[in-house]
Amino acid sequence: MGESSLIPFLVDMQVKDLSSGPLTQFQATDSSNKDDVWAMVEAINGQCEPQVGTERLRTVFDRFWDDLAVPLSSIRDATATADVPQREVSDILDELVKLVREQHVRIGSLEKVIGNAGVTNTTSHYTINEPKEVRITGETDDQAGRTTQRNLARRVGVMVQEIIGRSHVESAGISGGANVKFTCTEEGVVRAHAASDKLASLATDYRVGITIRGPEGVEGVSYPAF
Repeated sequence: MGESSLIPFLVDMQVKDLSSGPLTQFQATDSSNKDDVWAMVEAINGQCEPQVGTERLRTVFDRFWDDLAVPLSSIRDATATADVPQREVSDILDELVKLVREQHVRIGSLEKVIGNAGVTNTTSHYTINEPKEVRITGETDDQAGRTTQRNLARRVGVMVQEIIGRSHVESAGISGGANVKFTCTEEGVVRAHAASDKLASLATDYRVGITIRGPEGVEGVSYPAF
């Protein structure tokens, strides 16, 4: 592989649980979801030289899936659930204020370093009342972000085709960096409606829009609903 890549492999948590922290920038994989793991394997294969044929790779994956899924399930079942004492609200708020102030100092120092390095494309928004948006970006970061979005969209596209059935997908494409669009047969649209909960979860977990269109006269679907 010509470049370094990181895919967090989640054993006892779901992708949506990574709501904060440094791992949110990576394409995490839920080890309990076969389609998700297959998308990871296919993505890794896509970066390899030479690549293994998709049909051959899928056959081997299906053959050995149980050998992986059963031990992982045993690990999850063996993980003890600790009783965590409930903290006082005042303690939590005090800790949040402390963390916000620490982050504010760190971001200020980082902005100075970036300014001294000559990076001018810098945007920050950070207040103690609304510490929900902190952005320090340069052109390289923007490009990396777009690449990450497109990679996420590709992975979601693979999983959607597995859910609907590849034979029912006539065409697929990515638009806007984080939106996947499909043109499906009438049966494909029916399958999409039947799997609406699963498709909606994919769109939410990966923050990728999913649009499915059918033949003329057949109503399509979008996740999230736009």
